[in-house]
Amino acid sequence: MAGRMQLIKSVIQGMVLHTISVYSWPSSLLKDLEKWIRNFLWSGDVNQRKLVTVAWHKVCTPFIEGGLGIRSLFKVNEAASLKLSWELLNSDMQWAKFLRFRVHNGTKPISYHIFSSVWSSVKHKLPEIYSNSSWQLGNGELIKNLSDPWSGEPLMISLNIPQHLHTFLKAKVKHFIDNHAWNIPACLLLAYPDLHSLTANITIPLRDNVDSLCWKHSHDGDLTMKDSYSFHCAGQQFNWSKKVWNIDIPPSKSMVVWRSLQNKLPTDECLALRGTHKTFGIG
Repeated sequence: MAGRMQLIKSVIQGMVLHTISVYSWPSSLLKDLEKWIRNFLWSGDVNQRKLVTVAWHKVCTPFIEGGLGIRSLFKVNEAASLKLSWELLNSDMQWAKFLRFRVHNGTKPISYHIFSSVWSSVKHKLPEIYSNSSWQLGNGELIKNLSDPWSGEPLMISLNIPQHLHTFLKAKVKHFIDNHAWNIPACLLLAYPDLHSLTANITIPLRDNVDSLCWKHSHDGDLTMKDSYSFHCAGQQFNWSKKVWNIDIPPSKSMVVWRSLQNKLPTDECLALRGTHKTFGIG
C-alpha cells in the first residue's frame, strides 16, 4: 500500500498537474479521477472499492497534519487557477502579455465573455489575488493612488474616505509624483492632512521600473504552486507524524501505524462496527 501511495503522488498526480496547470478541469472529471485514485490506494484496483478506509479528506492532508500527503485534485485545481491568475498579472511570457491585452482595460478586467479556456479558469481568482497582494511602487503607472494597497492598506481606508466616493478614485500614483518626489495637490492635503505622513516614508524609485504585485504570504513576494496550494489548506499539525514517517522506518510499517492511529486497521472490532463479520473456526 505504501508503494501505491508513492506511485499516486509521483506519477499519477504528477501527470495530472502537468495539464491542470494550464486550464481548469471540470468537477465531474475530477470526481471520477479521485474515485479511481482512492480505490487504487486501498485495493490496488481502480474499479474495486475497499470497505475499511480513512476519510479521503483526511488522506489528502500533509504528513505533518496527520494525512498521507496525497493532494486533493479539487484543491490542486483551485491552486493551479490561482497560480495561473498570478502569472497572468505578473508574467512576461508571451501568452500572459497577449491575454492581458485582451482582458484588461487599464487595470480593470473585462466583464464580457470571450472564448478562452485560460481566461475562464482564472477570472474568478483575480479578486483573491488582489486582496492578498500589495503593490511595489515603480513608476506608479499601474497603481491607483487611493484604492490600491501600495502603502500598507489602501489609502481610502486609512483616510476614512466615504464609500460613495470610492468609484471616483481613479487617479494613479504617477499623477502625484514629479521629478521623483511627491507632489500631492494642496486641496487633497487640506481635505486629508494624514495623507502627507502616510506617503512621507515611502521612497520613490529613481529608476523607471514597472509597478509589480507582491504576494503577502510568501517571503519573496512571489506566488509559487506550493504557496498557492497551501494557502487554503493549512491545518492542525501533529508531532507524532514525524515519528511515524521517519526515514529510518520502512514506509510499509509507517502505514500500518498510521492506520492504527486512525483506528482503521481491519480488526474484528473495526469490521464489526462497519457491519462486516468475519468468523474464524477450527477444523
